[in-house]
Amino acid sequence: MSTDALGAVGQPSQTEMLFLGALLISSPKPVAAVLNSVDDDDIEDWAIREILGTARTLHAAGRPCDAVTIEAELRRLGGVTADRAAKRSKRLMDAVTSGASDLALLEYASAVVAEAYRRRYRALAAGLAGFAETQPETELLPYLVLAGKQCRSHSERLARLRGESPTIPSSVAQEAS
Repeated sequence: MSTDALGAVGQPSQTEMLFLGALLISSPKPVAAVLNSVDDDDIEDWAIREILGTARTLHAAGRPCDAVTIEAELRRLGGVTADRAAKRSKRLMDAVTSGASDLALLEYASAVVAEAYRRRYRALAAGLAGFAETQPETELLPYLVLAGKQCRSHSERLARLRGESPTIPSSVAQEAS
C-alpha cells in the first residue's frame, strides 16, 4: 500500500496529540463542551480525526470515550487495512502516554481550533490566488463570500472555546464601512 493512501505519514502536531490525550481522560461534561466546538476537520492528522469522530459517536450514545472503548469500537467497525488500524492504535497509545492533563482540555481544544483557523486562512489565500486566474469573474465574489462565512463560523467556535465574544475589531469594522 502506498503512503498516499494513508494520508500524511508525519507526526501529528503536539497540540492535536495533547488534545486527544486530554479528551481520553476527561469526564463527560467537559468532553461534551469541547465536542460541540471542535470539528473533525479541525484535526489535520487523519488517524486522530477518525478517533475523534468515534469519540463523538460514543459520547452521543452516552458511552465512555476512553482509549479502550474507542479502540474496541474502531475494531468492531472494521473495514480498514491492518496498516491503517495499526496507525490509529499507535495514535491512541501516543495520546494516552502524551502527559496531557484533563484540566487543560479546553486550552488544548482552543489551540487545535486556532491552528486549524490559521490553516484555513493559508488555504484560502492559496485558493483565492488560483481562483483569480482560472474562474469566471461571476464566481469570484460568491466564492469569497462563502469562504468568509466559513471563516466567521470558525472564528465564532474559537471565541466560544476561549470564553470570548466573537467580534470584529473596531479598526477592521471602520475600514469595511
